[in-house]
Amino acid sequence: MAEITALWLKRRSAYWKMMLRYWNLIGKNSGLMFALYMLVIVGVFLL
Repeated sequence: MAEITALWLKRRSAYWKMMLRYWNLIGKNSGLMFALYMLVIVGVFLL
């Protein structure tokens, strides 16, 4: 059972590392993150 837990933790760690790298690339190379920030800012002012 310990092997399954260790494997799961390893895969979860690899997944989050890949997702953070992916979102970092999106944030740097597209206007998506800027648009999301603007939507949040506008939403705060409209509430």
